[in-house]
Amino acid sequence: MKTSHYRLLATFSLSLTLLILLMPGSLVEYIMVKISPWWPWQSSDQSIGILPIDKFVHAILLGLCGFFLTLGWLNQIRHWLPLFLLLIAYAGVTEILQYFIPGRGASLADFLADGIGAAIGISLAVVLQKKRNQQSD
Repeated sequence: MKTSHYRLLATFSLSLTLLILLMPGSLVEYIMVKISPWWPWQSSDQSIGILPIDKFVHAILLGLCGFFLTLGWLNQIRHWLPLFLLLIAYAGVTEILQYFIPGRGASLADFLADGIGAAIGISLAVVLQKKRNQQSD
């Protein structure tokens, strides 16, 4: 896939993440009720293993952002750290904004889940990029 495609996916994932994280709580509850019949776990269960669903969602969203950002810009900036710091700032801003959204709230645990997801997504992209570079040599 071309770098420009990853950049487009990064833009889309950042936008989708912002949209999801800034939805009012009542809309989030409505969506969860509608999609819960398709979940592989019981609808009364609010966790996946030991991880609460909302933390899992935060980690997945920021993980996808980190993955696509890294594949889109790593060759240009040469190091993953600025991308991680950008995503940490992004996560912090979304948590602060959630404080002002009805039915939502800022949470250190969500911020940590965001950071862990971003780190995992970036790590996977770095490993994939290294494998690609080794194959092209």
